[in-house]
Amino acid sequence: MRTPTTLLLALVAAGLGAWIYLVEKPGETPIDESATLAGISADELLQIRLELPGSAPILLERQDATWRIRKPLETNADPAAVDAFVRALTTARVTRSLENTGKGEPEAAIDPAPFGLDKPTAVLELGSSKGGDKVKILIGDATPIGANAYARRGDTGPIVLTTGGLRSAVQKTLDELREKSLLPIGDAIITAVVLKHDGETVRIERDGEQWWIREPFPARADTPATSALLASLRSLRAQHFLDAADPAAPAFGLAPAALTIDLEIEGGAKHTLELGTEVEAPTPSAEPTAAGMDAPPPEREIYARMVGETPIVTVASTATESLRRSAEDLRDRTLLSFDASKINLVRIERADGKGFAFKRGESGWAFEGKSPGEIDRVAADRLASDLATLRGDAVVGPAGAAAQFGLETPAIIITITDAAGTTLGRIRTTGRGEDGQSPAIALADGGEVAFTLRDWVFERLDKTAADLEPVAADPTPAPFGADAPPPSRPSDQ
Repeated sequence: MRTPTTLLLALVAAGLGAWIYLVEKPGETPIDESATLAGISADELLQIRLELPGSAPILLERQDATWRIRKPLETNADPAAVDAFVRALTTARVTRSLENTGKGEPEAAIDPAPFGLDKPTAVLELGSSKGGDKVKILIGDATPIGANAYARRGDTGPIVLTTGGLRSAVQKTLDELREKSLLPIGDAIITAVVLKHDGETVRIERDGEQWWIREPFPARADTPATSALLASLRSLRAQHFLDAADPAAPAFGLAPAALTIDLEIEGGAKHTLELGTEVEAPTPSAEPTAAGMDAPPPEREIYARMVGETPIVTVASTATESLRRSAEDLRDRTLLSFDASKINLVRIERADGKGFAFKRGESGWAFEGKSPGEIDRVAADRLASDLATLRGDAVVGPAGAAAQFGLETPAIIITITDAAGTTLGRIRTTGRGEDGQSPAIALADGGEVAFTLRDWVFERLDKTAADLEPVAADPTPAPFGADAPPPSRPSDQ
């Protein structure tokens, strides 16, 4: 006996078969499988007019290799979005024709309604460099089975099946097709950045490959922090556009702006970005949440605008987190920096009396006054490498306040010299504090400020001679069939 589900599936299959046999099949005409629906290549396409139900028509025009939106407003187009749109239009193939020729009989028109072509989901008009009349394309419904869609060229052309992906590819809003990058700089070289927020002005300038803080104090800028700032600026993209909004309206927080960023570009161009109030991002449709699960928190966006260049937009709140930087955030955090291959001697003095020194010889590292075999050369090489590129974390104060931070009686002093006895670097650091939780503080000789050290950084400096001794092999053989226990060292980070 057939179950109700089996009967239902059989009826659905029969219905689809009847559709193909009675609606699609009668007039099927063989076609050239290489034919495209538009009949225009991407290089030939110069103009696209897109009309979707309920939306104002969008007119795109290409000048040389650049697409621009002409209607319903004049603005730049998003290169990536338009390229994908053009590619879908010009590569969509005609897979079947439903033209009802009826062997030897006069052509009979097919009712477009069953195919969604009486009220198409999209109407396109394409202009090309070949000249002549524009190519009109109507996109209808998706086919009941298979990844295809119904379409026709012109109002009276034959109904055909085309690539199903075209139907979704042309459902583009104005916001989806317009330029979303806020900064019109492309690959241009930024020569200076000025940040204004919370009553502070921070100016950084490029000098070759190095960035320098010029205001509020002169100092070398931190390369990773500056790179993160520039990357965030270049990747900033609009989420929503508010074309008719008044920038002076209090709700946007742009008069004055909470954060202003001035960019100076090589060649003299200048751009100003303003960021204002944070708001909850609009949600087009609320999807139901599974039972027992909390709804995800709403996304946050920030009002923004490029002065004189774009309307008010919103940008993702997370995209702006690395833009609100202070001068201290951008200050260089280098404590020690030198060529590790030039290190000849590392001397570690410790307040607990466990100091030691190791040096480089012809056969590698060795403890001072001992044979090379008594040191773990990999551990010694790693410590030397860590010292050559040592960085601090947070600024705690000027070098003149070293006594205040406990650096006049440091827990560790590390001095690095080369083969000629010249000091490559010297650093003093406190311990982690009596509570064991406070971060260590370090100051390099000649440094302007003291920094905290991240815990893992301090652990890699907090070494005794025992930490660099070779790992002794366990003389006890492991039982047959059992894994040998891993070697251990008193302390190794």
